[in-house]
Amino acid sequence: MKVKLKNNAEIDIYVEVMGEGLPILFLHGGPGCCHESFAPFFKPLSSSHQVIYYDQIGCGNSNWDIDFKYEINHEIEVIEAIREKLGYDVLTVVGESWGTYLGLQYASLHPNRVNSLILLSSVGYGYGQIELFGELLHKKMTDEDKKKIKEIEDYESDGIINSQQANSRSQNIYNKYYLYNIDNYSKIIEQPINSEQHYRVINLFNDELDFIKRTNILESVDIYMYQAENDIITPDHIESILLPYIKPNSFTRVPKCGHWIYLEQTDYIISEIKKIVT
Repeated sequence: MKVKLKNNAEIDIYVEVMGEGLPILFLHGGPGCCHESFAPFFKPLSSSHQVIYYDQIGCGNSNWDIDFKYEINHEIEVIEAIREKLGYDVLTVVGESWGTYLGLQYASLHPNRVNSLILLSSVGYGYGQIELFGELLHKKMTDEDKKKIKEIEDYESDGIINSQQANSRSQNIYNKYYLYNIDNYSKIIEQPINSEQHYRVINLFNDELDFIKRTNILESVDIYMYQAENDIITPDHIESILLPYIKPNSFTRVPKCGHWIYLEQTDYIISEIKKIVT
C-alpha cells in the first residue's frame, strides 16, 4: 500500500488483512521489528474479527529506504491511511511493547477513531524507560551471554558480519531472557530487525513522543492494559510510572509470563481481546 505523507513523501507500507468482523489493528514492537513475530499467535482471532497487521515505516516488508526527514507522527499518518483505505470510522488498536507507545500516541491524537486501546507489555513512556528496559535485560544475562554479545559486536565492528547478521545473532541470545518459561523458546519466530530504524525512532522519543502531554484526552479512551508478572518492566513499575497519567479501564497482571504475553499466554490473551472487542 502506498501512503503519501503530509510532507509529500510516498512510502510503501506492507499491510495484511485477515478475516471478517469488527476490525482489530495490531502495532508491532521494536522499534524496527515487524508483524511476523506475533501474527501467527493471533490468527485465531480472524475467525470472528478482521485482523489487520502492517509493518511500520522502514520495517519488515515495508520499504526500508527513508529518503526524507523521519518523524514519529508519520507512523500516525500511516495508521490513519490504513483506516481510511479499509473504510472504518473506528478501530480497536492493540499495541505490543514499543507498539504501546505508538498506540497511546495515536489515541491521544485521534481519540474518536479508537474503539478500544489494548496495551500488551507496556514499557512506560519516554527514552528513559527504553534505557531502563535495556539495563534490566542486561542484569538478567549470564556473564557467558554478555561475553557472546560483546564478541558479536566486535565481529560487526571489524566487518566480519553485517548489521543484520549481528542483530540476528544477538537477538537469539537475548530472546531467552524475554521468556518466563525457557521451554517456550521454540515458539519464537525470527524476524528481520532494522537497527537503523530502531535508533532513528528511539532518538526522537523525548522530542516527539508526547502523548503524556494529552492525558486529558486519553481519559476519554477505553484502555485495557496487560502486564506480565515476570516482564522485564514489572507491573509494579508500570503502575507507578504510567497508570497515574493514563488511568486505564483495567490493568491486569498476567502470571507465569515474560515480555511476550502473546507467546506464553496465547489462549488467555485471545480470550481477553474477544471480550473487549464486541
